[in-house]
Amino acid sequence: MRASLGLIAALLASPALAADIPGTEFTSGNWYGSGETGSDGRFLDCYISVGYVNGEQLWVGLYGDDSLTVFLSQPGTGFTPGKTYPASLMTEMGMPVHGNAFAVDQNFIAFTLEGLDQSVDYLTQGVYLRLLGVGIDQSFDVRGMGGALAQARACLAMQTKGGAVAAAAPAAPEPAKPALGASGGAQPVQMARDVAMPRPPARPAE
Repeated sequence: MRASLGLIAALLASPALAADIPGTEFTSGNWYGSGETGSDGRFLDCYISVGYVNGEQLWVGLYGDDSLTVFLSQPGTGFTPGKTYPASLMTEMGMPVHGNAFAVDQNFIAFTLEGLDQSVDYLTQGVYLRLLGVGIDQSFDVRGMGGALAQARACLAMQTKGGAVAAAAPAAPEPAKPALGASGGAQPVQMARDVAMPRPPARPAE
């Protein structure tokens, strides 16, 4: 597992408009997930997402090139699209992963890991997830992520079976509690899918 720099150009290219693939949607606790296609109708990724009580958003996209991207958004934090930030992704367990995060638009910052098996193991080893160095002084409660990622991986396997379709390089927890800021974690809140939830820019299909 390592942070990837080679995907920045693809993420910053003219973004494809993503849409959920009917029939691939799933829920796991507070998490929602689905497969996506780009504006050209080709398979893009399978993702999981969760919203938090103070408006923070966490998305994880799984791609057919054996990578995943963590997208984070926090109200009041504005990013300069295209800017990269030396950053460290970490849980409360193990060592942080160092690399470059990049702003895909004003709202979402992204950090890509290569190697799905190791990356999923890394993300699910703890209860809280943080991305340091990007101006988000917050830890995100990711309880239940393991079950959601397992479903996203099944979605990815189904969408890419036989190698015919490949995605390009570019969702029961405790009841919701108030976000605790830097001293604690943002707590997830169940997001109804009929409530508008910001979607990070899609990684375009090649």
